[in-house]
Amino acid sequence: MKSATENLELNNAMFQAMVPVLIQCFGLILLGFVAGMLKLLTHSQAKGLGIYVTSFALPAIFFKVMVSIEFSNVDWYLILSVSLGKAIAFFCTMAIVLIFSLGKSLGAAGIMAIFVSQSNDVALAYPILQLLYPELAHYIYLFAPTQLVLLNPFGYFALEWHRTREKLALSSVLTQQTLQPSQRSSITTFRKIFKVARFVASNPLFFMTVLGVIFNFILKHKLPDMLHGFFSDLGASFNATALFYLGFSMVGKVKRIAKRGIYILVFILIAKVILSPFITREVTKLLTAHQPRNISLAKSNFAFLYAAAPTAPPVFLFASKFGVIPEVISAGLVIGTFLYAPIMFILGGMATLVDVDPRFYDNTLERAAVYFSWASVLCCTWVLSVLLVTKKACRMPYRFLLCLIVSVMVFCTTLAIGSIWEPISWNTTPVATWGEYVQFVIFFIACTASRLWTAFLSIAVLYQVHYKRSLPKCVQFIFYALGMLIPIVVTSILILSSGSASTRDVNPAFHYGKAQQICSTIVLCICLSVSLISLVCTFQLNASFYHNETIINAVGDERRPLISPQPETGWDSPATLTDSSVNPNVDTSLSPLQLPSLVDVNLHSTSPYSDDDIRHRENIPSNPNRIEQINTSAVHSPSPIVHSVATESFHQFFILNILLLISMLFMRFGYRDVKL
Repeated sequence: MKSATENLELNNAMFQAMVPVLIQCFGLILLGFVAGMLKLLTHSQAKGLGIYVTSFALPAIFFKVMVSIEFSNVDWYLILSVSLGKAIAFFCTMAIVLIFSLGKSLGAAGIMAIFVSQSNDVALAYPILQLLYPELAHYIYLFAPTQLVLLNPFGYFALEWHRTREKLALSSVLTQQTLQPSQRSSITTFRKIFKVARFVASNPLFFMTVLGVIFNFILKHKLPDMLHGFFSDLGASFNATALFYLGFSMVGKVKRIAKRGIYILVFILIAKVILSPFITREVTKLLTAHQPRNISLAKSNFAFLYAAAPTAPPVFLFASKFGVIPEVISAGLVIGTFLYAPIMFILGGMATLVDVDPRFYDNTLERAAVYFSWASVLCCTWVLSVLLVTKKACRMPYRFLLCLIVSVMVFCTTLAIGSIWEPISWNTTPVATWGEYVQFVIFFIACTASRLWTAFLSIAVLYQVHYKRSLPKCVQFIFYALGMLIPIVVTSILILSSGSASTRDVNPAFHYGKAQQICSTIVLCICLSVSLISLVCTFQLNASFYHNETIINAVGDERRPLISPQPETGWDSPATLTDSSVNPNVDTSLSPLQLPSLVDVNLHSTSPYSDDDIRHRENIPSNPNRIEQINTSAVHSPSPIVHSVATESFHQFFILNILLLISMLFMRFGYRDVKL
């Protein structure tokens, strides 16, 4: 058994080694992203890279691993548990989508289930898991074929069914006929299943995996020397090329998403990043409970980190091919990939603390705080440079945002530079130095100022939305003065009333124990309440503004005569409802799923005339009283846009309440009891 000190040194070494690995992986991704932004490669050249990665390099890796692996030493419980955890996440996602869509969004259910369960395991997860769990990392090559053969076909079948149903709906709308049973049975389920099976069998990854298993028994777990070098060199080119292509493929993927798409994006990211790893971890703990505790714990943590890996890029190709929420899937792919670095840093650090003595936690927590301080400084520098380059920093309310960013940069820089000034060390009897006093004063002033400027920024936004103008110069001067004086006064009162600091805590904001906890809690509660109230009022004003504007536009539109002759040709032809060649305003880029909804709007309008009246409008008498009656009834009809605005406002209030609850929980449980 290793001592607590040996475990601490080993975990610190692993924790520090994660940083170069993350920089290596995401440096290649950023390099590909920059190459795509600068258009150093054409799309055809990048497509060639993608074909090389998926059809040559990756299958070569799987073939080599499958030939040389010892199946007798494989823990099939681990493979079963990870596969079962992914299956639970897959089918739960599909079931939830089908329940909420009343069975209508079969294609969306399939693509979202693939997004939640599939992982970019070989390119991104393997380097990190190889560092943390070198004896378990080769299991990744056994998880991927399971996903490809057992789970993905259900998603492919759902997408094929969705495309078939779209084509049938489009043909029925364009021909204005109801489908006959013989037409619906023309495309049978057997043909769909055969098409999906053929697609899976023709996948190079599946083919080379099966071939590798066969040659594993033929060659007795050893690849011949004449082939070993070939497959090794081919597989060695995979990692850098795949990560570079991943970064290149992210260019232009994040586009404007509708409100409904944002909700879907949040749902699939939560399911992928939070729910799926925990499900996989619990299933692994349950199925490996008969093994020794240290082995079972390591395998459950390995499964947890593996399930947290971001989604692989081929999911976006399927979403684009079948026309199923491609903008949501692309945004989820980009966001999930770039979130993987901090998430893996946190989860990997947590996994290394399993067998560490609790009294050594402070060392790791302080190290994590320093690393994230450097990351925060980089992010703040980026936002600050954007504000300065776009010249928004001189306008309101961006001036208050500038003050907020500067405050955050100051206290993050203080913590980061303080770790260089005084190396991180765990000591049960620390002695406060003058350097620590200076560091604490700067840190706490900047930390308090950041909370104040958050509240001031929300007030400025509320004023600008309500009065349609910026804050007056005299009021801005008052806010600037308060933003500088209040943090200084609060910090001075705390230091003078608490005396000398005899406690050194891992969090520099709580060197003064309970007195400082009370002070920080009061400031945080006031700023949080002001910010929340201001944001709620801002959303109410926006909802009221859009409500009034919608009513005015509706009244103005409906007051116009609903029946007005055209200048030359008279009434429109009925063919303009569906024929884009006659009506050039019809968007021919609409997908088959969107086109029926467009036609349905025309056929089921809120006009008091029936479809026959619309087709025979030349026979309608031009009665002024009748037209006025029509206009009056149309004005008093409910507006669906107003209802959507109210629904949007409700969703915003719901999200605000959730954020408030999370903030209060962090505020309540984030403090630590520090004794003076």
